[in-house]
Amino acid sequence: MASLLEDQAAGLRKLFAGAHGPTRIAFAGREADGRGALMAGVARGLAAAGKEVLLIDGASGAASAAAALGLRPRFDLLQAVSRDVPAGRVLLGAGHGIRLLPAARALREYPRLAAAERRALDEWLRRQQGQADFVLGEARAGEAADPCPLLPQPQRLVVAVTPESQSITAAYTQMKRLAPPRGGARFLLVILRADAGEADTVFGNLREVAARHLGARIELAGRLAAGDPQVLGGRLAEALLGGAAPAPRRAMPRTARQAAITCPVV
Repeated sequence: MASLLEDQAAGLRKLFAGAHGPTRIAFAGREADGRGALMAGVARGLAAAGKEVLLIDGASGAASAAAALGLRPRFDLLQAVSRDVPAGRVLLGAGHGIRLLPAARALREYPRLAAAERRALDEWLRRQQGQADFVLGEARAGEAADPCPLLPQPQRLVVAVTPESQSITAAYTQMKRLAPPRGGARFLLVILRADAGEADTVFGNLREVAARHLGARIELAGRLAAGDPQVLGGRLAEALLGGAAPAPRRAMPRTARQAAITCPVV
């Protein structure tokens, strides 16, 4: 297993060129809230700016980034780990500058892989990531020890959330797992399916709770009342290319209507 995919790695490394390490961006939030489409929009925005993007897609079906990009993957990274198919048949082109790696099953089964399989997989992923400008991946839901096994130590953390109480609680739970014990984490919050009042309330609640309990800083990257999250993803790509996140907005005072939006449970 230690030689996993090495025969294909030399050719695949030529797909990406770059002397410096990539910017790794992890996306948190529920699949149902449009996380995959948001990732697809960010990938397209970065590629349109001339960047090489590796998108590690941890979802499947209609909620996946692959579906948002118009792709229907036949294979998953786990099949390459098992040596059932060559790596070159798993990695897909998704337009100029974007390579997509379907990895829903690999992400789900990662805790059950043998140590040698994990090492080989991690090394192959490191080689692919090392020659991209940006690597986009997902934070895994649930109670697993490592929320980002396929994208270790991401430099940017993007959280997609809607005003629904389940979405807010799920987003906070993932932020809690992603934040380092000593604090200092910085999250970019993207609020979907929310009007201005709802977005201000969600942002204010999460910002307050994350600062108090996690020592984390949350910045509002944008909101979308309706429509395709890929549109907002393109705007987020512009902010990421600018080297800084949008300045945080001040939360509005909560009215009786807004107070009905549930704060996350800590």
